[in-house]
Amino acid sequence: MKQITILKDNPKENFQQITNFIRSFLSDPSRAIMKTKSGKEFPLMRDVIFGVADATDPIFNKYKEVAHPKIWTPIEACQKKAAEEGWDSELSIKSVLVYILLHSREVIKSNLEDKAIPSEGWVLAKYKHELIFEELGEELSKILKAQGYFTCSPIHVKGYQIKKFKQSWNPTTKRIYASQFSVRHAAFAAGLGTFSLNEGFITDAGGIAHRIGVIVTELELPVTQRIHTNHQENCLWYRSEGKKCGDCVSKCPVNALKTEKYGHDKDICAGYVFGEMAPYSREHYGIPQYGCGKCQVGLPCTYKVPVTEDE
Repeated sequence: MKQITILKDNPKENFQQITNFIRSFLSDPSRAIMKTKSGKEFPLMRDVIFGVADATDPIFNKYKEVAHPKIWTPIEACQKKAAEEGWDSELSIKSVLVYILLHSREVIKSNLEDKAIPSEGWVLAKYKHELIFEELGEELSKILKAQGYFTCSPIHVKGYQIKKFKQSWNPTTKRIYASQFSVRHAAFAAGLGTFSLNEGFITDAGGIAHRIGVIVTELELPVTQRIHTNHQENCLWYRSEGKKCGDCVSKCPVNALKTEKYGHDKDICAGYVFGEMAPYSREHYGIPQYGCGKCQVGLPCTYKVPVTEDE
């Protein structure tokens, strides 16, 4: 595996070293190839894309208004982790590194086989990604902290969980299912894409079927330009003002989606994913992971940002 030797005052070279390290980490056959219970083998991902946001970007405080008030900024997440670990030095958090693992075509195709039940391949991919995020977060944190740069993975900070939070932006409900740190919002801040009708994240480089990892660090890295002024620009339904697409709505097996603003009913969605599919996956696949992903496959945005002939 490639090593990382941080160079002072050279953000571009340090970014290159870290992304090379991540690519090398992911290319290990134990991570790159997955084997289902039934014996099928196929690649976990087709590529990884990177972006960087400034940890002090005001957008992270804005998320407390447009997501929910209890969401952590990257700096707050690191402060909590530093307190956990007894880190003595005063923090100066600078960068939010986002890496998005694009699902392989084989994983995506497997989840088209049944209209309601997530495939073993889809659930296994989600499970393996969770393990990767934890292991890679720990490895990068160890390497960078050893060279004097505090680093953390926000989703592995004590207290992180998915639960209901009070919010004010969605008038249809008082509470929404969310977490203390949103990797999708971090990906938007890092200029990697926009949100969608089903509240997924459509990347500029590879569509909506993926998983997102985030590393926050004191190390300065070159910030990715955020080109989107509209946070739903990559979604054809929003971009056409509801005149085109909306295909993800019919894909939902429990009718948790509607072609309207605030059309994602997270209570119905969570009831299905956590209440039904999590125990199903444990019983039938032997995988301790929830999943669904039906609203991410077989769509114009599955692999890319959809466009029409008149655009």
